[in-house]
Parts: sequence; structure tokens; C-alpha cells
Amino acid sequence: MTTEKIIKSKQRVKAFAEVFTPSPIVKKMLDLLDKGNYSPKTTFFDPSCGNGNFLAEILRRKLAKVREEYDGNEPAEWLIYDCASSVYGVDIQLDNVEECRQRLFDICYRELTGILGVNPVPFVSVLQNVFKQNIVLGDTLKGEFFLYSHQREGEKLKVAIYRFSDALEIPGGGVPILIYTTLLPKVFDFYPNDTLEEEGL
Repeated sequence: MTTEKIIKSKQRVKAFAEVFTPSPIVKKMLDLLDKGNYSPKTTFFDPSCGNGNFLAEILRRKLAKVREEYDGNEPAEWLIYDCASSVYGVDIQLDNVEECRQRLFDICYRELTGILGVNPVPFVSVLQNVFKQNIVLGDTLKGEFFLYSHQREGEKLKVAIYRFSDALEIPGGGVPILIYTTLLPKVFDFYPNDTLEEEGL
């Protein structure tokens, strides 16, 4: 059983089929992926990201890998930039998009200050822009929105904007790991039978 809320309202469930995946299940699903997938530059795309349950956990795992392997050969903030700029999400609800952006920013900010001891002030606007560009309002089924690609060589950045397409190819980033295509077939293996009943669904 879980006390975590998985819906915002029954009206939104009815209108948009909006149900959030609980954190324990998110973690179990992401455990299905090889740990090597959580390298800083591996691209993830959540086509219905909600307020970021999957992307937040993915970002934490990417940052944990940076922390474990950091050797000081390049500034930590650029490795965190790689982690941040390689996660993408789309949602049809503006409040979800804004919450997701803030959650991801907060995770990176805490990593900079609390773990790596980096002064985050010069980097705040960079992270805010990345999440504004990568977490967007849109309908994945219609594809009527734009995403950005972020390519870094040392301290040189190349950012390009492109229209979302059925190919789901992010220039310079290859084909991303799709959250639902890769993991959805396993999702109900992890749900307790009474999870949805608790929410009255």
C-alpha cells in the first residue's frame, strides 16, 4: 500500500487519463535498466512526464553516477549540465510542466551545493534555461511542440531547436530511451492490486 497521491483530481483522470506512477514503482521499473544507462549524456525522453516522477529519479541516478566516478578532471558543474540537458519531458498540463521543471532544478541545485560544494549562483540561469527548453507543454500524440538539443565539447555549447517528430531523434543525442516504450510492459507487475482502488478509480 502507498500513501502517495497518484491523481490530482478525478476530473483530470476522466479528461486526460492522468494518473501518476508512485515513486516505489518508478524505482523498481528503472531498476530494470542496466546501470550503464545512467551515464551523464544518455538521453531519456518521457512523452507524458506529469510532474516528473520518472525524470526526477533518472536525474538522481545520473548524478549519483557522476558523484561515484568524479575524478576532478573537469568542472563538476559541466557534468551536472550533461545530466540535466539529456533528460526530456512533455506533458499536456502546464502545472505539471512547471512542477517538473522546478523539481529537476532543485535536484541539480542540491547536488551542486550539498554534494560537490560548487558555488551554484553562476550556474542557476543555465540550469533554468535547460529545463525550460527540455520540459515542455505539448501533446506527444500530435507532436506540435519544439525541443532543443544540447551538445557540449569542453566549455563550448551548441544548442539547436527542432520540431518534435515521430522519429524521436534528438540531433547529436541519438535515439533516446523512451520511458513508456521501454518500461510500460512491466508497469503492472509492480502495482499492488489495491493501488487504483484506493484512489477510487
